Amino acid sequence: MEWISVTPLLLLAVVCVLLVYFLPAALAYLFGQTRRRLILILNVLIGWSGIGWALLLAWTIVIRLRAS
Repeated sequence: MEWISVTPLLLLAVVCVLLVYFLPAALAYLFGQTRRRLILILNVLIGWSGIGWALLLAWTIVIRLRAS
């Protein structure tokens, strides 16, 4: 019965990991960028690598800064 108490923590951990994983795409949609779908697709395809995720996050932020 110990696994019942672990389930909420596991669910919380999975949600947190997914939020961080999709951060570049979420920011692109939040900022209303024109290439947000491309960023989302690339996030799904190469976001699993740390380098791909970091590049997408930087790209999202740079696009936002240039638009300001």
